[in-house]
Amino acid sequence: MANDQEATSPYASSDLAASGQPVDPTASPAASEQTAGSIPDSSANPQQFNWADQAATGFAEDEVIDPALVGGSQRKWRGRKARNPQASAQHKSRQLSPGKTLAFTIVTSTLIASAIGGLVGYHFATSDQTVIQAPVVSNSAATTSVSGNTAPLSIQSILAKVDPAVVDITTTGYTAAGGFFGGTTAFTAAGTGMIISSNGYVLTNNHVIANATNIKVTLYGQTKSYPAKVIGTDPGHDVAVIQIQGLKNLPTVTFGSSAQVKVGDPVVAIGNAEALQGLPTVTQGIVSGLNRSISTQNANLTAMIQTDAPINPGNSGGPLLNAAGDVIGMNTAILAGNGTQVAQNIGFAESIDSVLPIVKQIEAHPNTTGTIGVTSNKAYVGVSVQTLNSALALQLGYSSSLQGALVDYVVPNSPADLLGLVPGDVITSLDNKSVTSANSLVTIVQSLKPGDQVAISWIDVNGSNNGTIQLASAPTA
Repeated sequence: MANDQEATSPYASSDLAASGQPVDPTASPAASEQTAGSIPDSSANPQQFNWADQAATGFAEDEVIDPALVGGSQRKWRGRKARNPQASAQHKSRQLSPGKTLAFTIVTSTLIASAIGGLVGYHFATSDQTVIQAPVVSNSAATTSVSGNTAPLSIQSILAKVDPAVVDITTTGYTAAGGFFGGTTAFTAAGTGMIISSNGYVLTNNHVIANATNIKVTLYGQTKSYPAKVIGTDPGHDVAVIQIQGLKNLPTVTFGSSAQVKVGDPVVAIGNAEALQGLPTVTQGIVSGLNRSISTQNANLTAMIQTDAPINPGNSGGPLLNAAGDVIGMNTAILAGNGTQVAQNIGFAESIDSVLPIVKQIEAHPNTTGTIGVTSNKAYVGVSVQTLNSALALQLGYSSSLQGALVDYVVPNSPADLLGLVPGDVITSLDNKSVTSANSLVTIVQSLKPGDQVAISWIDVNGSNNGTIQLASAPTA
């Protein structure tokens, strides 16, 4: 850690939540943006997703595409914030394109103002894109309470408890402009974060601060912004920890347990929606679903919480709270329509229990360059898949009753590539466990370790195949 960081654990005890906060006036709200990407899909009702802050893509429960299936995908989706737009063209010959495009897009909740030369364009969630975000994921070695039979609080009581520990994050930086002339594009983005230690550690999404050359944080009820630096990130799980510089004695959020969350539980979402000036935006709803999966250009996110609490651009990295005011998730992605398909009240958050070990690793191995190998202990197959449905099975020449994970893309030199898998193959079994969908394959791979040699079965145009595959370590993105 830098010299201005405390040597002790960054996580504060619950009594710090009542600590005083620095006061200061002056500052201006951030702009923000959302960008969309599209991916192939075979469903009769195409869908599309977008980050709550920057570009993302993919949705999964049954109809899901999982880039690189458990591990970092080298596939880059199209989008204003896409990291390597040329990647998809680079391996075009290895991609399966069923001919359908998702009608909904995953958009980041950050509002971004991109400036090219002297022109400035502001990109907000338009009326034909209903923004949705997942619950907040959080972790702390400090204050943790078990969500269960805790007496519910009023909305006002929840805000009094949590608001002081929710911050606005504004970033500036540059991304590759692409196009004929290449070059870079300047951007300004806005998102949300949660203070998790009295000495200024803030939990947020990696996509909120990705590519940033300057990070500013504004505390609750203030206008002045403070500089922040990256402590560590895990792009593969879209988690980042930054530290506000020069401040101490800060209030912190309290964490619940996502394992205690049930469908139908009431939730409250707080965040820097649309980078509006003033206090954070507050919305309420319920938990609509659990264990959802989302695939984005840089991350495969599983065990997500789905909520109908309205979430807007700028909310990424903000808390999703239970009735006791404890953080159960981190707002991450939103579902948006394209004018003909309207997505309503569908948001996704990373579960707190998933984020906890990642934050602990960042705490143990701070790295101001921003990337740590927290995904290196994850098994990796190296394919992007989607659930095979009967219509697509017939289109590809398979029986309509065939179930499995349809290979959409194979990462070059990955275990799947070395085995000989190609787009169009259907994985039906791994480690002697039946594979009936993309999610079931993800679940099996996540139960394995790098180096494991397991049995695999798949079907191609020539019939059934059996083999052994040795899993690798997932790239750190």
